[in-house]
Amino acid sequence: MLLWRTVENADNRVLPMVRFNPSGDLKWLGPNYRPQRDVRLIADEDAGLSPRVRAQIRSISAAQKLSRHHRCRHPH
Repeated sequence: MLLWRTVENADNRVLPMVRFNPSGDLKWLGPNYRPQRDVRLIADEDAGLSPRVRAQIRSISAAQKLSRHHRCRHPH
């Protein structure tokens, strides 16, 4: 599925902010979701986030995008 591939390839440093913006849920700004600062020329793609946290962020991002897409295509 194109959506899942897009979310899977998204920048882990940006995804928590993308989750925070529409939800306003401060959880996404908390220490578990805060990327590690990396001053190397090519930063770690995992952003210092654990595999569990990266999977959680991607899963929620994809689900919310699908939910919005469904509401837009099938208005009540």
